[in-house]
Amino acid sequence: MQCREFDSHITAAVDDRLAPGDAHDFRLHATACPGCQCEYEKEAFTKRFVNTTLRLVPVPGGLRERMLRALDRARRSGTAA
Repeated sequence: MQCREFDSHITAAVDDRLAPGDAHDFRLHATACPGCQCEYEKEAFTKRFVNTTLRLVPVPGGLRERMLRALDRARRSGTAA
């Protein structure tokens, strides 16, 4: 696995959604590439931070629904990534 492919798999790895073969290749690359290992650790830290800290912050009423509507509009117009 090369760095670019590793980068495209970070989110799935953090969420433990990689296929077994991909997970193995991902771990091997992380062991051999300190830069990619650092990127993985930052992503994993961010997920833990959001899940343990930010969810405790009250969200303004209706924000989730407005965000979902905006994403739906962007998806329909072809501007969503």
